[in-house]
Amino acid sequence: MGGGPVEETSSPDLSDYCILSEVSRVRLLYSRSKVYVYRSADKRDRISGFICVVQGPDDQYYIAWTPEALLSEHDKEAYVQVELCPSFYEGQLDASTSELQTSMLVYENEGSALVSTEALSQARSITSVANYAFCKPVGDIVSLLMHPPSLTQWYGSLIINLANGTSLAPMWFHDDESASTLLGMTRHWGGDELMVWMSHIMVIERAKDDPGRYEFRSSKSPH
Repeated sequence: MGGGPVEETSSPDLSDYCILSEVSRVRLLYSRSKVYVYRSADKRDRISGFICVVQGPDDQYYIAWTPEALLSEHDKEAYVQVELCPSFYEGQLDASTSELQTSMLVYENEGSALVSTEALSQARSITSVANYAFCKPVGDIVSLLMHPPSLTQWYGSLIINLANGTSLAPMWFHDDESASTLLGMTRHWGGDELMVWMSHIMVIERAKDDPGRYEFRSSKSPH
């Protein structure tokens, strides 16, 4: 079982980062390692990265995907530590309904980290990788298409649909490679855990006509 076919989606350009590129550091609130973008059906064309949620200087939330190749070793360690932080959130999966039910712990300094925006300035020199990186305000998201792992699809994926009518490249969660899975700190699919976090900053509803589509109604006020 493998990743599956590559879907046709738009590739964001580097101007996606202009909102945050004027500051040196942002607050990293959520991180998940080993989330891949597939440039083609060839396994050698898979790009490993981190999907994350950051809080910018305007106190607004952004969802981002950053290739590992663009991160310094220091920031890569911070991304992993936020992923592993046990105080970040508590989640339970009700097997009878397959619905996530969560309670988020209020925190100030724990469960988050300041990371540099150095990767943004490096992006132009590694265009083959950076062309797939993005950083979008959560208010730009209209829906997520979720495809959890199944008997015929080993890795689950999600697609972000934006208000301007475009869709970002599918992101594939290689949970068996992620730091939190390898250390036995997570039991649920990474896409579900991302939705747990997003539900605390966005009003999200499951589409009635498509159980795999989650519609983003509005953003909530920052903590």
